[in-house]
Amino acid sequence: MNPKRLEIESLGTRVQIPFREPRKWSHSPVIICIAPQFVAEKWQVFLMNIHVARRYGGHMHFYITSMVEELFNTLKIYESRGSLTLDYWVRMKFQETTSPYADPMRNVEWRNQAGAQTDCLLQYKEVAEFVAFFDIDDILIPRSSQNYHQEFSSHFNPDPSFHSIFYNKRDVEVQKVKNVKDFSFRQLFSTMKIRKEEGYGKSIVNPLKYNSTWIHHSFQLPRDKILKIFNTEIIHVKDILIVELDLNAPFKLPKVFGTESEPLIRETDLKSLDIDFQNLFEDTGYRETAVQMVDHDFYSPIVFKCYNESFYHPFFVEHKHFKDICPNADNCELPQREDIKCIHSDAEYISGPEMYPITFHYAIRPYCQDPSEECTKQTVWELILQNERLSIVTTVEKEDITPINVQNQDIPSPPPAEPTPLTISRVQQSPLLEGRKLKFLEEVAEYGGPVDFNQLIHVLQTVSRKSKAISIIKAYDRENHKLFESLSDDPKSERDTLIVVLSFFALLRASETAELKWEDIKYSKNRLEVRIRSAKNDQLGLGRSTFVECPVGGDLDCLIKRWRVRVSLSGSTSEFLFPRFQKGDKLSANTISSIARRRLEMIGVSATHHALRRGSANELQAKGLNLEQIKAKGRWRSGGGLMRYLQDNPMAQGLSEVPEEKEVTGEAEEDDGPPLLEKEV
Repeated sequence: MNPKRLEIESLGTRVQIPFREPRKWSHSPVIICIAPQFVAEKWQVFLMNIHVARRYGGHMHFYITSMVEELFNTLKIYESRGSLTLDYWVRMKFQETTSPYADPMRNVEWRNQAGAQTDCLLQYKEVAEFVAFFDIDDILIPRSSQNYHQEFSSHFNPDPSFHSIFYNKRDVEVQKVKNVKDFSFRQLFSTMKIRKEEGYGKSIVNPLKYNSTWIHHSFQLPRDKILKIFNTEIIHVKDILIVELDLNAPFKLPKVFGTESEPLIRETDLKSLDIDFQNLFEDTGYRETAVQMVDHDFYSPIVFKCYNESFYHPFFVEHKHFKDICPNADNCELPQREDIKCIHSDAEYISGPEMYPITFHYAIRPYCQDPSEECTKQTVWELILQNERLSIVTTVEKEDITPINVQNQDIPSPPPAEPTPLTISRVQQSPLLEGRKLKFLEEVAEYGGPVDFNQLIHVLQTVSRKSKAISIIKAYDRENHKLFESLSDDPKSERDTLIVVLSFFALLRASETAELKWEDIKYSKNRLEVRIRSAKNDQLGLGRSTFVECPVGGDLDCLIKRWRVRVSLSGSTSEFLFPRFQKGDKLSANTISSIARRRLEMIGVSATHHALRRGSANELQAKGLNLEQIKAKGRWRSGGGLMRYLQDNPMAQGLSEVPEEKEVTGEAEEDDGPPLLEKEV
């Protein structure tokens, strides 16, 4: 059974429940699902687990809620090399609701870790042979086999009726690596202390026999079909000692707890692990990123203390029943440090129509927010306060609640409240505002008084966006012709120039550019159809198309045909329009952004990839396209989202362009016209 559509209905009101299909392929037959990371900072444990998984043939799937920036940047490099997958585990937020409710993030155990693990299981259910559910500090060394697949197969194959195998955990202590350049598996394991304390273990499952799970195992399946493993234990990196790693300590293999002769890991494996890390560290891009990681050790003790007070002590010492305790790090008070910046997971949040007894709220397209100085959570109350930052608002009639195709129609937002001093932060919310800046302006607005003072606040909120856009406009207006002149006869130059030009004309986001395939580009009567398979506002994943004027012999036409010939002659079989030269897989969105920035810098323009999208929107306005046409062409979710991109322009207001008058003396004043990125004739 392959369902195509899922809905819930109540009293004649229907709403569609979106779902994503399972993965069609996997990097490895062994998938290791890592529980959601919250203010993660222990880079040493991450490196240990990642390289061990690489050595024994596992592929790690990370869920991220928040993480220090330097660690996240390093993990992105591992992801680009196929060693792991980063997934963004978003908080449960509501776009809008009329019913009273409690903060869901404070009332779910362990930050909904079981939900993340079940999500991982269902993603790989049809393509993986084994799925493991670990924390980041759980490291499994397969002592009796050469790799994970052999290890797990040797346990499952004798009796296929078992649905899972269960490894116990043994606590260990390791010394602290202060600088990543000193990272050494040989020394870490030589100085490792094996403790007698044990922890409740973790499961590796046959995904064909599993449909859901809890943190440690499923309660829905027979317990007698769990195979417990006694000759191998998961090593649980319980503590990273204050003592720095002794690089001169004599080498010795750690022994399995309770034995004097059985090594915990083979010496040949330690050598392979160190060679693997050193080979990666020799890469300039990895090294420059990894050396930025600092052992803050700031949030981990706070979270541990919070968990100890809220769960471990009440459960193990006071013997309270588990049902009376709700362990959750979201209830922890986390102070801020200005020198620590974090990334956060976020998404587009959608609220369905009010229904009884269930109203469906959901999130689509999770992503990583830009790093900010604040590493703490954003509660659901802050989300409601920042309601206007979310530009998808579903307004439908109760008699016919069906999915709305935003490609074909505008979705109106609710009418704003009357502008009074006390509602200024709600009516004139800016997407640029968050954290301390938002709080400051809200306080100013609360005591603002007269309406004209509120207008001043609105100007302050938007001035940074406007000034940046104007500088980009001037740069484009002054330097656009240099882009094509910088084109040289080499594959990289041709590819990078086409990335910039096509992104501009098709108003592409970096992520959309990265996903383009050759089959997404189609010609028809001097027009180019660019198919966007997954646009931000395409809630159901139906795809969107943007049409671009592309006359035969024009710059865009020549660039695409030239690039097609170049790729064909190279013998590449990649399906992607902009592949990596060596491996043929797609470029990442971050790489697309870097290419655009560097290409623009070559012609004297200091701007990001997203400036191409903003600049193209202004040019379309100057050419006379109305807002609805620009919104459809650029796939904006709402008119409000588009308006933040546009600058006032005489031509957009029906006035003809007036030639500049040249003064006899002095330097002519530059025109703040719309950005142009086309070859001058």
